[in-house]
Amino acid sequence: MLSELRQIIVASKNFGCGSSREHAPIALSHSGIKAVLALSFARIFYRNSVDGAHLLPIEIEKEAYENISDKDQLEIDIQKGEVKNITKNKTYKMKPFPDLI
Repeated sequence: MLSELRQIIVASKNFGCGSSREHAPIALSHSGIKAVLALSFARIFYRNSVDGAHLLPIEIEKEAYENISDKDQLEIDIQKGEVKNITKNKTYKMKPFPDLI
């Protein structure tokens, strides 16, 4: 499970748009980011993140995006397919990873 502060970015739609090279997820990874929670991802950013094992691109529902605040502590459980907001005691479903991943 991932739960340390400042290791997760919460973003809106089409995160990573315009980053056609693997440098975008590498740069985020080197700055300490372990996961990005977003409504959707640019396809190439998603694949570069996964292929290089740089960070986890996790798609979330709009409800999660709208209810997670800047200082909330989050926990990601990939096996359960959940993102838990520890601060607000709420749990949200994440979109499952494709079988290939």
